Amino acid sequence: MDVIKRYIVGEFAGAFLFALGIFTLVFTVGNLIPVADFIINKGANIFSVLKLFGLLIPSLLTYTVPSSILLGTLLAFGRLAADSEMQAMLYSGMNLRRLTMPVIILAFAISMFCALVNDRIATEFGFEQRRMVKEIGVRNPRALIEPGVFTRFGGYIIFAYGAEKDRLKNVRVYLPKEGQPTRTVVAESVEIDFEKEKNVIHLKMRDGTSQEQSPTDPNLFYNLNFKNYEMTVNIDDIVKSSQIQKKIREKTIMELASDIRTLGSVKGDHLELRLCQIEIHKKIALAASCLVFVLVGMPLAIKIHRREKVTSFGVGLVVFGVYWGLFLTGLVLGENGTIPPWLGAWMANIIVGCFGIFLFWRISKR
Repeated sequence: MDVIKRYIVGEFAGAFLFALGIFTLVFTVGNLIPVADFIINKGANIFSVLKLFGLLIPSLLTYTVPSSILLGTLLAFGRLAADSEMQAMLYSGMNLRRLTMPVIILAFAISMFCALVNDRIATEFGFEQRRMVKEIGVRNPRALIEPGVFTRFGGYIIFAYGAEKDRLKNVRVYLPKEGQPTRTVVAESVEIDFEKEKNVIHLKMRDGTSQEQSPTDPNLFYNLNFKNYEMTVNIDDIVKSSQIQKKIREKTIMELASDIRTLGSVKGDHLELRLCQIEIHKKIALAASCLVFVLVGMPLAIKIHRREKVTSFGVGLVVFGVYWGLFLTGLVLGENGTIPPWLGAWMANIIVGCFGIFLFWRISKR
Protein backbone atom coordinates (compact mmCIF):
# COMPACT_ATOMS: atom_id res chain seq x y z
CA MET A 1 0.00 0.00 0.00
CA ASP A 2 2.81 2.45 0.88
CA VAL A 3 4.48 1.82 -2.49
CA ILE A 4 1.22 2.55 -4.29
CA LYS A 5 0.66 5.72 -2.28
CA ARG A 6 4.16 6.93 -3.12
CA TYR A 7 3.48 6.11 -6.78
CA ILE A 8 0.27 8.19 -6.78
CA VAL A 9 1.96 11.10 -4.98
CA GLY A 10 4.83 10.96 -7.48
CA GLU A 11 2.40 11.01 -10.38
CA PHE A 12 0.59 13.99 -8.89
CA ALA A 13 3.80 15.88 -8.02
CA GLY A 14 5.16 15.45 -11.55
CA ALA A 15 1.93 16.68 -13.15
CA PHE A 16 1.73 19.60 -10.69
CA LEU A 17 5.29 20.76 -11.46
CA PHE A 18 4.59 20.45 -15.20
CA ALA A 19 1.45 22.58 -14.84
CA LEU A 20 3.27 25.08 -12.62
CA GLY A 21 5.89 25.54 -15.32
CA ILE A 22 3.20 26.11 -17.95
CA PHE A 23 1.24 28.66 -15.92
CA THR A 24 4.38 30.46 -14.75
CA LEU A 25 5.47 30.81 -18.36
CA VAL A 26 2.05 32.13 -19.42
CA PHE A 27 1.87 34.66 -16.59
CA THR A 28 5.48 35.70 -17.18
CA VAL A 29 4.91 36.32 -20.88
CA GLY A 30 1.81 38.34 -19.98
CA ASN A 31 4.01 40.72 -17.96
CA LEU A 32 6.70 41.18 -20.63
CA ILE A 33 4.87 44.09 -22.30
CA PRO A 34 4.82 46.39 -19.24
CA VAL A 35 8.43 45.37 -18.52
CA ALA A 36 9.46 46.30 -22.06
CA ASP A 37 7.61 49.60 -21.66
CA PHE A 38 9.60 50.36 -18.51
CA ILE A 39 12.88 49.79 -20.38
CA ILE A 40 12.08 51.39 -23.74
CA ASN A 41 9.73 54.26 -22.95
CA LYS A 42 10.58 55.08 -19.34
CA GLY A 43 14.34 54.61 -19.43
CA ALA A 44 14.61 52.28 -16.43
CA ASN A 45 17.84 50.25 -16.28
CA ILE A 46 17.74 46.50 -16.73
CA PHE A 47 18.76 45.76 -13.11
CA SER A 48 15.84 47.77 -11.71
CA VAL A 49 13.46 46.01 -14.09
CA LEU A 50 14.78 42.57 -13.09
CA LYS A 51 14.27 43.47 -9.43
CA LEU A 52 10.72 44.63 -10.19
CA PHE A 53 10.10 41.36 -12.00
CA GLY A 54 11.40 39.39 -9.02
CA LEU A 55 9.10 41.32 -6.68
CA LEU A 56 6.18 40.30 -8.90
CA ILE A 57 6.75 36.54 -8.49
CA PRO A 58 5.02 36.06 -5.08
CA SER A 59 1.83 37.74 -6.30
CA LEU A 60 1.88 35.45 -9.35
CA LEU A 61 2.13 32.39 -7.07
CA THR A 62 -1.21 33.39 -5.53
CA TYR A 63 -2.85 32.40 -8.82
CA THR A 64 -0.41 30.02 -10.54
CA VAL A 65 -0.19 27.51 -7.66
CA PRO A 66 -3.97 26.85 -7.34
CA SER A 67 -4.26 26.68 -11.14
CA SER A 68 -1.39 24.20 -11.28
CA ILE A 69 -2.89 22.11 -8.47
CA LEU A 70 -6.13 21.76 -10.42
CA LEU A 71 -4.48 20.93 -13.74
CA GLY A 72 -1.94 18.62 -12.09
CA THR A 73 -4.72 16.69 -10.35
CA LEU A 74 -6.68 16.30 -13.59
CA LEU A 75 -3.58 15.19 -15.51
CA ALA A 76 -2.35 12.72 -12.89
CA PHE A 77 -5.63 11.02 -11.98
CA GLY A 78 -6.89 11.23 -15.55
CA ARG A 79 -3.85 9.24 -16.67
CA LEU A 80 -4.25 6.70 -13.85
CA ALA A 81 -7.93 6.22 -14.73
CA ALA A 82 -7.33 6.07 -18.50
CA ASP A 83 -4.72 3.31 -18.07
CA SER A 84 -7.12 1.45 -15.74
CA GLU A 85 -4.58 1.60 -12.92
CA MET A 86 -7.02 3.32 -10.58
CA GLN A 87 -9.76 0.80 -11.37
CA ALA A 88 -7.35 -2.07 -10.72
CA MET A 89 -6.46 -0.63 -7.31
CA LEU A 90 -10.11 -0.20 -6.37
CA TYR A 91 -11.18 -3.65 -7.65
CA SER A 92 -8.40 -5.23 -5.61
CA GLY A 93 -10.10 -3.96 -2.46
CA MET A 94 -8.09 -0.79 -1.82
CA ASN A 95 -9.97 2.14 -0.31
CA LEU A 96 -10.13 5.31 -2.45
CA ARG A 97 -9.93 7.59 0.58
CA ARG A 98 -6.79 5.87 1.87
CA LEU A 99 -5.21 5.90 -1.58
CA THR A 100 -5.75 9.61 -2.09
CA MET A 101 -5.11 10.78 1.49
CA PRO A 102 -1.39 11.52 0.88
CA VAL A 103 -2.34 13.78 -2.05
CA ILE A 104 -4.94 15.55 0.11
CA ILE A 105 -2.36 16.03 2.88
CA LEU A 106 0.14 17.38 0.34
CA ALA A 107 -2.49 19.79 -1.02
CA PHE A 108 -3.21 20.95 2.54
CA ALA A 109 0.50 21.61 3.09
CA ILE A 110 0.67 23.60 -0.15
CA SER A 111 -2.37 25.58 1.00
CA MET A 112 -0.60 26.45 4.25
CA PHE A 113 2.45 27.57 2.29
CA CYS A 114 0.28 29.71 -0.01
CA ALA A 115 -1.42 31.28 3.01
CA LEU A 116 2.00 32.35 4.29
CA VAL A 117 2.95 33.71 0.86
CA ASN A 118 -0.35 35.60 0.48
CA ASP A 119 -0.17 37.11 3.96
CA ARG A 120 3.50 38.00 4.39
CA ILE A 121 5.53 37.69 1.20
CA ALA A 122 3.15 38.84 -1.57
CA THR A 123 1.99 41.84 0.49
CA GLU A 124 5.48 43.05 1.37
CA PHE A 125 6.84 42.41 -2.13
CA GLY A 126 3.84 44.16 -3.71
CA PHE A 127 4.33 47.24 -1.54
CA GLU A 128 8.08 47.23 -2.23
CA GLN A 129 7.39 47.00 -5.96
CA ARG A 130 5.10 50.06 -5.86
CA ARG A 131 7.62 51.97 -3.75
CA MET A 132 10.41 51.09 -6.16
CA VAL A 133 8.37 52.38 -9.11
CA LYS A 134 8.12 55.71 -7.28
CA GLU A 135 11.89 55.74 -6.71
CA ILE A 136 12.51 55.06 -10.39
CA GLY A 137 10.19 57.97 -11.10
CA VAL A 138 12.33 60.29 -8.95
CA ARG A 139 15.47 59.25 -10.81
CA ASN A 140 13.62 59.25 -14.13
CA PRO A 141 10.58 61.57 -13.82
CA ARG A 142 9.08 60.39 -17.11
CA ALA A 143 8.47 56.99 -15.46
CA LEU A 144 6.04 58.62 -13.03
CA ILE A 145 3.69 59.86 -15.73
CA GLU A 146 1.25 57.52 -17.49
CA PRO A 147 -0.70 58.83 -20.50
CA GLY A 148 -4.41 59.08 -19.70
CA VAL A 149 -3.80 59.20 -15.93
CA PHE A 150 -3.79 62.19 -13.58
CA THR A 151 -0.35 62.27 -11.91
CA ARG A 152 0.67 64.41 -8.95
CA PHE A 153 4.08 65.82 -9.80
CA GLY A 154 5.38 67.88 -6.89
CA GLY A 155 2.81 70.66 -6.47
CA TYR A 156 1.38 70.07 -9.95
CA ILE A 157 -1.17 67.64 -11.34
CA ILE A 158 -0.32 66.53 -14.88
CA PHE A 159 -2.52 64.84 -17.45
CA ALA A 160 -1.05 63.82 -20.83
CA TYR A 161 -2.94 62.26 -23.73
CA GLY A 162 0.20 60.72 -25.20
CA ALA A 163 3.93 60.22 -24.60
CA GLU A 164 7.10 59.63 -26.56
CA LYS A 165 10.37 59.02 -24.66
CA ASP A 166 10.98 62.24 -22.63
CA ARG A 167 8.25 64.21 -24.37
CA LEU A 168 4.57 64.34 -23.42
CA LYS A 169 1.90 65.13 -25.99
CA ASN A 170 -1.26 67.24 -25.56
CA VAL A 171 -0.72 68.06 -21.90
CA ARG A 172 -2.81 69.67 -19.16
CA VAL A 173 -1.01 70.96 -16.06
CA TYR A 174 -3.12 71.96 -13.05
CA LEU A 175 -1.75 74.08 -10.19
CA PRO A 176 -4.18 73.81 -7.26
CA LYS A 177 -3.90 76.32 -4.45
CA GLU A 178 -5.89 76.15 -1.23
CA GLY A 179 -8.59 78.79 -1.08
CA GLN A 180 -8.00 79.89 -4.70
CA PRO A 181 -9.16 78.73 -8.15
CA THR A 182 -6.99 76.10 -9.82
CA ARG A 183 -4.68 77.50 -12.45
CA THR A 184 -4.38 75.53 -15.72
CA VAL A 185 -1.65 75.37 -18.36
CA VAL A 186 -2.31 73.66 -21.70
CA ALA A 187 0.55 72.71 -24.06
CA GLU A 188 0.92 70.79 -27.31
CA SER A 189 4.03 69.11 -25.92
CA VAL A 190 6.14 69.07 -22.77
CA GLU A 191 9.78 68.04 -22.61
CA ILE A 192 11.03 66.78 -19.24
CA ASP A 193 14.61 67.74 -18.43
CA PHE A 194 16.38 66.67 -15.20
CA GLU A 195 19.12 69.03 -13.97
CA LYS A 196 21.08 66.83 -11.60
CA GLU A 197 23.38 69.57 -10.30
CA LYS A 198 20.50 71.65 -8.93
CA ASN A 199 18.31 68.63 -8.16
CA VAL A 200 15.41 70.11 -10.14
CA ILE A 201 13.22 69.08 -13.07
CA HIS A 202 12.34 71.47 -15.88
CA LEU A 203 9.01 71.12 -17.66
CA LYS A 204 9.68 72.77 -21.02
CA MET A 205 6.32 73.47 -22.67
CA ARG A 206 5.73 74.26 -26.31
CA ASP A 207 2.79 75.96 -28.07
CA GLY A 208 0.07 76.41 -25.50
CA THR A 209 -2.00 78.60 -23.23
CA SER A 210 -1.39 79.55 -19.62
CA GLN A 211 -3.87 80.96 -17.15
CA GLU A 212 -2.22 83.88 -15.33
CA GLN A 213 -3.54 85.57 -12.22
CA SER A 214 -4.83 89.10 -12.50
CA PRO A 215 -2.56 91.49 -10.59
CA THR A 216 -5.62 93.28 -9.19
CA ASP A 217 -7.78 90.26 -8.29
CA PRO A 218 -6.19 86.86 -7.40
CA ASN A 219 -9.49 85.10 -8.15
CA LEU A 220 -9.46 86.23 -11.78
CA PHE A 221 -7.31 84.77 -14.57
CA TYR A 222 -6.48 85.80 -18.11
CA ASN A 223 -5.18 83.52 -20.88
CA LEU A 224 -1.65 83.95 -22.14
CA ASN A 225 -0.62 82.23 -25.38
CA PHE A 226 2.98 81.08 -25.53
CA LYS A 227 5.49 79.42 -27.81
CA ASN A 228 7.83 78.38 -24.99
CA TYR A 229 6.98 78.16 -21.31
CA GLU A 230 8.97 76.56 -18.50
CA MET A 231 8.06 75.28 -15.05
CA THR A 232 10.56 74.05 -12.46
CA VAL A 233 9.89 71.32 -9.90
CA ASN A 234 12.22 70.54 -7.00
CA ILE A 235 13.04 66.84 -6.56
CA ASP A 236 12.38 67.15 -2.82
CA ASP A 237 8.78 68.17 -3.57
CA ILE A 238 8.32 65.04 -5.70
CA VAL A 239 9.80 62.83 -2.99
CA LYS A 240 7.36 64.27 -0.45
CA SER A 241 4.39 63.74 -2.77
CA SER A 242 5.66 60.24 -3.56
CA GLN A 243 5.48 59.03 0.04
CA ILE A 244 3.08 56.14 -0.19
CA GLN A 245 0.92 54.28 2.27
CA LYS A 246 0.03 50.61 2.05
CA LYS A 247 -3.11 49.75 0.15
CA ILE A 248 -5.52 47.25 1.68
CA ARG A 249 -4.24 44.38 -0.47
CA GLU A 250 -0.65 45.20 0.61
CA LYS A 251 -1.35 44.78 4.32
CA THR A 252 -0.82 41.64 6.36
CA ILE A 253 -3.61 39.98 8.30
CA MET A 254 -2.31 41.52 11.55
CA GLU A 255 -2.30 45.00 10.01
CA LEU A 256 -5.79 44.51 8.62
CA ALA A 257 -7.02 43.25 12.00
CA SER A 258 -5.67 46.44 13.58
CA ASP A 259 -7.50 48.55 10.99
CA ILE A 260 -10.71 46.61 11.65
CA ARG A 261 -10.48 47.33 15.38
CA THR A 262 -10.02 51.02 14.63
CA LEU A 263 -12.83 51.18 12.07
CA GLY A 264 -15.11 49.06 14.24
CA SER A 265 -15.14 51.75 16.91
CA VAL A 266 -16.81 54.13 14.45
CA LYS A 267 -20.58 53.78 14.23
CA GLY A 268 -22.32 53.27 10.90
CA ASP A 269 -21.90 51.13 7.81
CA HIS A 270 -18.38 51.49 6.42
CA LEU A 271 -17.21 50.10 3.07
CA GLU A 272 -13.56 50.23 4.16
CA LEU A 273 -14.35 48.02 7.15
CA ARG A 274 -15.94 45.42 4.89
CA LEU A 275 -13.03 45.63 2.45
CA CYS A 276 -10.54 44.92 5.25
CA GLN A 277 -12.61 41.96 6.45
CA ILE A 278 -12.90 40.59 2.92
CA GLU A 279 -9.16 40.98 2.31
CA ILE A 280 -8.31 38.88 5.37
CA HIS A 281 -10.60 36.05 4.30
CA LYS A 282 -9.56 36.38 0.66
CA LYS A 283 -5.90 35.73 1.47
CA ILE A 284 -6.81 32.50 3.28
CA ALA A 285 -9.57 31.45 0.86
CA LEU A 286 -7.27 31.72 -2.17
CA ALA A 287 -4.72 29.55 -0.39
CA ALA A 288 -7.40 27.02 0.62
CA SER A 289 -8.48 26.76 -3.04
CA CYS A 290 -5.50 24.41 -3.54
CA LEU A 291 -7.19 21.83 -1.30
CA VAL A 292 -10.59 22.52 -2.91
CA PHE A 293 -9.21 21.93 -6.41
CA VAL A 294 -7.73 18.59 -5.36
CA LEU A 295 -11.07 17.49 -3.87
CA VAL A 296 -12.96 18.37 -7.04
CA GLY A 297 -10.21 17.44 -9.49
CA MET A 298 -9.67 13.83 -8.38
CA PRO A 299 -13.27 12.55 -8.83
CA LEU A 300 -13.68 14.51 -12.08
CA ALA A 301 -10.52 13.00 -13.54
CA ILE A 302 -11.50 9.47 -12.48
CA LYS A 303 -15.02 9.92 -13.83
CA ILE A 304 -13.85 11.29 -17.20
CA HIS A 305 -10.85 8.87 -17.35
CA ARG A 306 -9.11 10.54 -20.28
CA ARG A 307 -5.33 10.86 -20.46
CA GLU A 308 -5.23 13.51 -23.20
CA LYS A 309 -3.78 16.77 -21.90
CA VAL A 310 -6.18 18.79 -24.07
CA THR A 311 -9.14 17.23 -22.27
CA SER A 312 -7.60 17.98 -18.87
CA PHE A 313 -6.92 21.57 -19.92
CA GLY A 314 -10.52 21.90 -21.08
CA VAL A 315 -12.04 20.49 -17.88
CA GLY A 316 -9.64 22.58 -15.80
CA LEU A 317 -10.63 25.71 -17.70
CA VAL A 318 -14.33 25.06 -17.03
CA VAL A 319 -13.80 24.38 -13.32
CA PHE A 320 -11.53 27.39 -12.96
CA GLY A 321 -14.02 29.59 -14.80
CA VAL A 322 -16.88 28.48 -12.54
CA TYR A 323 -14.73 28.95 -9.44
CA TRP A 324 -13.63 32.47 -10.37
CA GLY A 325 -17.15 33.44 -11.40
CA LEU A 326 -18.39 32.42 -7.95
CA PHE A 327 -15.38 34.00 -6.25
CA LEU A 328 -15.80 37.41 -7.89
CA THR A 329 -19.56 37.31 -7.33
CA GLY A 330 -19.00 36.59 -3.65
CA LEU A 331 -16.55 39.48 -3.34
CA VAL A 332 -19.02 41.91 -4.92
CA LEU A 333 -21.85 40.72 -2.66
CA GLY A 334 -19.58 40.99 0.38
CA GLU A 335 -18.42 44.50 -0.54
CA ASN A 336 -22.03 45.63 -1.02
CA GLY A 337 -23.02 44.23 2.35
CA THR A 338 -25.53 41.82 0.77
CA ILE A 339 -23.84 38.89 2.50
CA PRO A 340 -21.27 38.81 5.33
CA PRO A 341 -17.70 39.58 4.15
CA TRP A 342 -16.39 36.17 5.25
CA LEU A 343 -19.08 34.39 3.22
CA GLY A 344 -18.30 36.51 0.17
CA ALA A 345 -14.66 35.44 0.24
CA TRP A 346 -15.39 31.77 0.99
CA MET A 347 -18.50 31.27 -1.19
CA ALA A 348 -16.61 29.75 -4.14
CA ASN A 349 -14.63 27.38 -1.91
CA ILE A 350 -17.79 26.23 -0.12
CA ILE A 351 -19.79 25.55 -3.30
CA VAL A 352 -17.00 23.97 -5.37
CA GLY A 353 -15.64 22.08 -2.35
CA CYS A 354 -19.04 20.58 -1.49
CA PHE A 355 -19.49 19.56 -5.12
CA GLY A 356 -16.07 17.85 -5.07
CA ILE A 357 -16.80 16.04 -1.81
CA PHE A 358 -20.13 14.82 -3.24
CA LEU A 359 -18.44 13.46 -6.39
CA PHE A 360 -15.70 11.88 -4.29
CA TRP A 361 -18.32 10.20 -2.08
CA ARG A 362 -20.20 8.87 -5.13
CA ILE A 363 -17.08 7.33 -6.65
CA SER A 364 -15.84 5.85 -3.38
CA LYS A 365 -19.21 4.10 -2.92
CA ARG A 366 -18.88 2.17 -6.17
